[in-house]
Amino acid sequence: FLNLPQLKILNLIMDFPTIPTADNTYTDKCTELEKCIEMNSTLQEMEIEYISKFRMNEIVITIISVIRGVTRNKTITSLRIHVNFLVLVPPSPPLPDGVIEQLLKDNNTLQALSLNIHDKLLPSSLNIVEVNTPLTALEIGGRRWGSSKLMTSSLLPHIKGLHCLILHDPYPPHLLFLSHPSLHTLTLPLDTAESAIELFTILQTNTTLKALSVEIKEERVYTSSMGTSLQDMLTQNQTLKYLEI
Repeated sequence: FLNLPQLKILNLIMDFPTIPTADNTYTDKCTELEKCIEMNSTLQEMEIEYISKFRMNEIVITIISVIRGVTRNKTITSLRIHVNFLVLVPPSPPLPDGVIEQLLKDNNTLQALSLNIHDKLLPSSLNIVEVNTPLTALEIGGRRWGSSKLMTSSLLPHIKGLHCLILHDPYPPHLLFLSHPSLHTLTLPLDTAESAIELFTILQTNTTLKALSVEIKEERVYTSSMGTSLQDMLTQNQTLKYLEI
């Protein structure tokens, strides 16, 4: 299907797939998928959602093939990879070193990237050195299936100039706006009153952000000081058009 000349958007959902393990059939198919993605010259958007219960090795193989294929593709501008697993059964090898780093270094077409990959599927560290991908929109993590803190802390300091950012793990607001002063849309969870006050204080004078969604799960965030800073932000900010708490 990747050879269809009219194909521009591909949404691939693997929902509890039945995968043969007696031979290398699945590995060979993933290698074929990687090559097809690499050579495709019409695809603009690709999304893969993998839902599984135990088959972690197959998940890793699939992710590697998709990322490597997109890394060398010349037309894809949007990539979304979401991995949902119900049970993480060790041992499961993580993604090899350099796969995500190579994507950010070698791909020069991606403008939107969404990665929901649990930290346990990542190598122990991500060594992001060079980013050439012209990203303007980034999502890291998801509302379910565990933490993506490693991905968040590794990517955000090195990716500059985002206009849209969606995070599902807390991140210091001052560092966020230091790297991305021109954000138009932001989704950010807040886990302390201090982080909420910091965010609302920054936004009192911010002139670029137009839409803000914050998720607050802890009651300790709701303090009188936090409420005052929110009120001050709403009074002084002149550009924010949408607010969700």
